[in-house]
Amino acid sequence: MRIRVIAILAILIFSASWTPMTSAKSGGEGDDIRSMQCGGSCHSDPALNATSAAMVSVEQPSSKWAGLLTTVTVNITDFPESETRIVGVFLLTNDQGAKDTPQHEGWTIVADPNGGVVNYIETRVSNGETSVSVTWTLKAPVVAGNYTLLASIHHGGVGNSVSIHGNSWPISFTIDEPPEDLPRLASTFTPPNTRLVNQETIITLETEDVTDYIVEMRVPGAQSVTLDVVEGTFTIPPAINSGSIEWRATLSGVGPDQQTPWFTLIAKEEGWQSDRVELYLQAFSLLFLMTGLVLVSNRKPRAEKIDLVGVMGLPQPDITAQIISEPQQHSTPVVEHNPVISTIPPVPIEGLPAGWTMEQWQHYGEQYLQGGLR
Repeated sequence: MRIRVIAILAILIFSASWTPMTSAKSGGEGDDIRSMQCGGSCHSDPALNATSAAMVSVEQPSSKWAGLLTTVTVNITDFPESETRIVGVFLLTNDQGAKDTPQHEGWTIVADPNGGVVNYIETRVSNGETSVSVTWTLKAPVVAGNYTLLASIHHGGVGNSVSIHGNSWPISFTIDEPPEDLPRLASTFTPPNTRLVNQETIITLETEDVTDYIVEMRVPGAQSVTLDVVEGTFTIPPAINSGSIEWRATLSGVGPDQQTPWFTLIAKEEGWQSDRVELYLQAFSLLFLMTGLVLVSNRKPRAEKIDLVGVMGLPQPDITAQIISEPQQHSTPVVEHNPVISTIPPVPIEGLPAGWTMEQWQHYGEQYLQGGLR
């Protein structure tokens, strides 16, 4: 029983605190800030990586003004067979495996394709499909100059645990200083990237050198509709189910009109969330609970408890003497032997009367002795 309890306790603690390091071989490691080298060294031996047959490409940024918002899209085509259909996508600035995240070059990730703010995300290629596109919303570096972006992917295959890896060709472009009178979103404006289902979203644009606005909204791939804008504020209707919508603004002013990139707003179901600290606290709580159960289930015998009482200075009864003095109970029935009292009269010294038998003496001897039968 004790071994069984300890085994269960070990499994609970191990499962609560263990991070499955091999799951990323099939793309399941979780969104995070990651370098490309993590595609091999964090998940498996880089020497065991295979080259992906998928084609990976990066589109040019939607706008190229220093310090302003823009979007970058990564396209993956010819995705091969995979048991999980999960692919991990990195947005990077070089392929050296060090200081290669966009943040190292001054980019700010405003929203990733999953609604977070990281450069590595995981997405699923639908069954029957061989392509997928993901888009990041970025704030360009504030320093004008030449920049480079590229994408990298890793995923699993069929019937093996080798991490399959692939890179795009890098793209190079120039970030310019925006003209002084260019209608633009203010550098302090950050578009929302997530919301709850059945929750409308009110957005107030923060702009510079803007006198008029046009805001469009669409479901990805569908025709756009125009929203009412009052003093830079507009409302996006609530979503009935989980999913995403996109919106963009056309900004007018003294300078030439500017169109923002399509910003993605993801609707999610409200669900349970936890972080690693909470998981460790739960694991320790289980540890204390199971330890208490083990102690209770292995309580010491009564005699040992009395001995502890004796150690504390209290009188200790002599259990051994008490046990010896108690009568033993037997299952064998006790047979009582009563003394047999003889009823035959004493035979005279001269013997039985002439002609008498012993049987006659037994019945009539007493009368003979009393003189009644002489």
